[in-house]
Amino acid sequence: MTKKAKIAITGLAIFAILCALTLPIFRTLNHDSEHQPASLAHAKEGGIALRLYAEDHQGTLPTTFTELVPKYVPDAKFFDHMTLVTPNAKLETLPERSVILQYSPPEHKDAVILVRSDFSGEIVHQ
Repeated sequence: MTKKAKIAITGLAIFAILCALTLPIFRTLNHDSEHQPASLAHAKEGGIALRLYAEDHQGTLPTTFTELVPKYVPDAKFFDHMTLVTPNAKLETLPERSVILQYSPPEHKDAVILVRSDFSGEIVHQ
């Protein structure tokens, strides 16, 4: 075997080892990102329920999540891991883009999803 062939084989071996070491990291990152859209959608659905409630109650947010069951969501378990940040507030008096709902998805220990008064959602990593 020539010297160039030995160098090429050694280089391929090092490359294969590096790939094997980094592959689990990429799997973890991909796994986390697969759940983020679903978690964000869940939080936005909570925001929509708050908006519908506010429209039916002269722009006022509920005091507790139980006020949204069963008319706006079928079950109170929907709001597990959610916090109503501005209970009983009038939407029109809140500062622009105020956080009204906070969701800590159980599958993302390091992330919090914020739903703002314009009902946009944002993932914040802690």
